[in-house]
Amino acid sequence: MSLPPLTPIEVAEYLGNRIERDASEAVWLDQVARSIHQRTEGNPLYMVTVVSALLGDSQAAAATGSGKQTSLQDLIEQADRIVPINLTGMISQQFSRLEAEEQRLLEVASVAGVEFSAAALAAGADATLTQVEKRCAALASRMSFLEDAGDDEWPDGTVSARFRFRHALYREAVYARLTAARRSGLHNGIGERQETAYGDRANEIASELARHFEQGRNFQRALRYREQAARNALRRSAPREAIEHLSAGLGILGRLPEGHERLEHELQLRLATGAALQSTRGYGAPEVQEAYERAGQLCQQLGETPHLFPALMGLWSFAVGRGEWTRSLELAEKNLRLAQSIAEPAQLARSLRGLGHVQYFLGRFDDARENLERAISMSGDSEPRLDTFTYMSNTGVEARSALAWTLELIGYPDQALAMARKAVSVAERLGNIADVIYATYFAAVLYGFRQEWPNAESWSRRTIELATEHGLPYYVATGKHLHGAAIAEQGRFDDGLSLMQQGVGTSQAIGVEAGLTGMHLMIAENSIKAKQYRLAADAIDDGFRFAKIKDEHAWEPELHRVKGELALEQFRDGSGVKGGKRGEKDAEESFLAAQEMARAQGSRKWQLRAASSLSNLWKHQKKKKEARQVLSVAYGRFTEGFETTELKAAKSLLAQL
Repeated sequence: MSLPPLTPIEVAEYLGNRIERDASEAVWLDQVARSIHQRTEGNPLYMVTVVSALLGDSQAAAATGSGKQTSLQDLIEQADRIVPINLTGMISQQFSRLEAEEQRLLEVASVAGVEFSAAALAAGADATLTQVEKRCAALASRMSFLEDAGDDEWPDGTVSARFRFRHALYREAVYARLTAARRSGLHNGIGERQETAYGDRANEIASELARHFEQGRNFQRALRYREQAARNALRRSAPREAIEHLSAGLGILGRLPEGHERLEHELQLRLATGAALQSTRGYGAPEVQEAYERAGQLCQQLGETPHLFPALMGLWSFAVGRGEWTRSLELAEKNLRLAQSIAEPAQLARSLRGLGHVQYFLGRFDDARENLERAISMSGDSEPRLDTFTYMSNTGVEARSALAWTLELIGYPDQALAMARKAVSVAERLGNIADVIYATYFAAVLYGFRQEWPNAESWSRRTIELATEHGLPYYVATGKHLHGAAIAEQGRFDDGLSLMQQGVGTSQAIGVEAGLTGMHLMIAENSIKAKQYRLAADAIDDGFRFAKIKDEHAWEPELHRVKGELALEQFRDGSGVKGGKRGEKDAEESFLAAQEMARAQGSRKWQLRAASSLSNLWKHQKKKKEARQVLSVAYGRFTEGFETTELKAAKSLLAQL
C-alpha cells in the first residue's frame, strides 16, 4: 500500500512523541523535523527509519538530561547526512538485479547528483549523449532508481534530457559503492564539462562545481566555488546552506599552501560564517563569538585590511545579542572612529546605526534618535547593502526599525508608525528575508508599545511564520513572546503567559539576552491582570536584575511603574502583609520613581504612563488637584498622536479630574 508523503508538521508531531524536550526547545524540534522532512521528502517509511537511526533507540533522546538543547541542534546537522543501514541494504538488493551496463550508468549518475543533465552524465560515461538519454529513459520508464525531470539547455547550447533519482537516499546508496579513485576522476571530469558549458555564468552553478572539484581533489577551484556558493545562499537568505559551504571551504583551506592568500580566504570565510550563524544559532551564540574573534586575529596578522570593520561589527553584534550594553557601546564607538578614519559612507552609516541601537537600550533616547537619523540620511531609501558575504542586513531597514521604537518612546507616535511602515516597505522592496523579518518584528513590538494588541498579534504571528519558514530561531522565540503578550492582553492569560515564558526560555537557551528586561516587564504586567502575583513579582525582580547587570535601562521606568501597580493590586486584593495605606504609599513611591526616571531619559511615553498611574491613585485618594496637575503636564508635552489609545485614555482621565 502506497502512503502519501507526510507534511513537516506531521513529521514534527511524530518526532515530538519520540523525544523528551522542554517547551523552550520547541524551536529546535521544529528545525529537526524540517531537516528530516527535507531529507526523506516526507516518505513515511524513510522518515521513521531515519528518525530511529538518528536517535539510536527509543530511549536515546531521554538520556541527554541538561544537554538536550545541544543534542537537538546536533540532530539538525546529522539529519542531512545519515543513511540508515536497513535502507542501504534494501537499495543494494534492488541495484544487484540491474544489468551491469545500467549499474555503471547509475554509478556515474550518483556522481552527477540527485538531479542531473544527461549531458553531464555523458561526460563521465563511456557513451554518447544519445545512448545515455536512452538508457536513463529506460530506467525511468521501469520506475527503477530514476524518473524524468524535463529538459535542460546549457549556456553553450547543449540540449539534453534531465533525470533525477527517485529519492536522495537511492543516490547516496549507489554513490557509496564507488572507489575513491573512480569518484575523484568522475567528479573532476563532470565539473570541468559543466564549467566549460556555463563559461562566465559558472557562478550560477557554484554549489555543483564546488562539490565536483572538491571531490575531484582540485582544491583551488573548489574553494573558489565554495565561497561563491555561500554568497549565492546568503543572497537567497539561506544561512544554513551558506554555513555548509563555508564550513567546507574552511576544511579546504588546510589543503592549500600557507601564506597571505590563504589568510585572506580564511578571513572572508570567518566573517561570512559569523553573519550566517547569527541567524541560525542566535546573535549571542558562542560560535558567533568564535568566528568573529578569529576574524579579528586574522586582521592583526594581515595588517592593513578593509575587513577589520566587519570583524569589529561582528563582535559588536555578539555583544548586543548577549545584552552586554556597556561593551556594545565601547565597540560601537570604536567602529565609528574606524569608519570615520576610512571615510567610507556605507560603513559610517552602519556604525552610526549600531551606536544608535545601543543608545536606545541604554535609555539614551535623544542620542539614539540623532545617530539613527544620521544613519538613515547616509543610507537613503535604496542604499545598496554592503557585501552579503559579511553582512546579512540593510542599514536603512535596521536604523528605521530602531528609530520607530525611539520615536514612540520620546513622544512622537505618528512619526514612529510612519517610520516602521517605511522600514517594512524598504525591506520588502529589497527582497532580503532577514530584513523583512527584522522589520516585521520591530513593527510588531511597536504595536505592543502602542497597546494596539490585535495588530501586535497579527504582526507577531507573521514574524513567527517567516522565522520558522527560514530557520531563524531568535525571531521565533521573540515573536512567540510578543504573540503571547498580545493574546494575554486580550484576555487569554493562560495561553499568553505560557508563550511568553517559552519565548524567554528559548532566548536564553540560544544565548540571546538583549531585550529581556522588556520581556520580563510584559510578563509582569499580564501576571498582575491574571492575579498571579508571585509570578509578577518574580518577573519584576528578573527585570530589575537584568537592568542592573546589563545596563539595559530602556524599560526601567516601566518596571518601577508596574512594581507600583503590583503593590496596589496586592493590597486592594487583600493579599499583602501590610496595611492598605502602606501599599498605596509603596505604589506612590514607585510611580514617582518611574516618572522621574522617564523624565531624565526624555521618554514622554513612559512619563505619561507613570503620570496616569499616579493620577489614578491620587484620584482614589481624593487628591484631584495634584492628580490633574501631574497628568496635564505629561499630556501637554505631546504634539501628535492624540488618537492613540494612551493619549485618548489620558484625555478621558483629565476630564474626570
